[in-house]
Amino acid sequence: MSEFNSNSLQTEVESTQLDQTSFNPFDYEPNFKYTITNSVDELPFIDRLQGINVKEGSDEGLDEGFESDSQSSVDERNTLLPAIHTKSIIKIDDEFNSKLEPKDYDFLKGFSQICFGDDFNQELNGLHEDLKVLSLGTDFNQPLDNLPPIVKLQIASSDFNHPLDQLPSTLKNLDLDTESLTYELNNLPYGLKILSVELYRDMDFSNIPPTVVNLQLSFGMSFKFNKLFKTIPPTVKILSINGLSNYVSSVNFVPNGVVSLRILDYEFNGEIVNLPESLSEIDIANKKYKYLDVLIDTYPWITVIF
Repeated sequence: MSEFNSNSLQTEVESTQLDQTSFNPFDYEPNFKYTITNSVDELPFIDRLQGINVKEGSDEGLDEGFESDSQSSVDERNTLLPAIHTKSIIKIDDEFNSKLEPKDYDFLKGFSQICFGDDFNQELNGLHEDLKVLSLGTDFNQPLDNLPPIVKLQIASSDFNHPLDQLPSTLKNLDLDTESLTYELNNLPYGLKILSVELYRDMDFSNIPPTVVNLQLSFGMSFKFNKLFKTIPPTVKILSINGLSNYVSSVNFVPNGVVSLRILDYEFNGEIVNLPESLSEIDIANKKYKYLDVLIDTYPWITVIF
């Protein structure tokens, strides 16, 4: 969802665009236009947000706060995480919407991230196992039952409406901006760490995996605030919310267990009350937030990032 793509959770790390004519490992030119950029491979993963210890070779969590536009920065990161190395991202033209042939899948082999354009709406049955991040655009509406062991899936489609109960067990980050989705999120893979959802209807989060510690919600519709938030399990430690100012005048319930609350709405200026004892940090995007002094006086144990 677009609200979160510009912050520290952005996965893509781009540098100089490559000359695509020099990249042709199979001596085969696919029938779609594309661009290729450099990226930093995201394995092994880190979960610094939750304070999980990082071990070399571990895939615990997901660190998306690193940005690089120079090889020196990459080398510095590699000093900390020796297993990380450089791979490539391919972005397919928005107008492409044809069935992928076996040679197309072979051409795509080796890319760590594939971003399909807005018009693409075809079955995906041959993606290679070296793929880590898959992005699907506006018109995509196909079952996702045969994905390789990816670690991030982004669906930004107004048409997508299929169950998400066959996603790979390797998935760590799921980003959903799916206005037409009618299925509940009851069978997401155990091990998922970050769940981002653009809300177009009331949803129940009570059955999301207990491994989801970072929940990001953006509101595109009117909703029953307390009813929705009371479905969020105590295993969620980081709660980010956006779009509040359009629908609510105050935040009067935060789920117990949340440690960090992030209000990303720059226009939200309502009261924040009834905070749980588990909360230790609030990040408020609105730099003119009028209840700042009240918040600090009422909850002295909470650090307010302003």
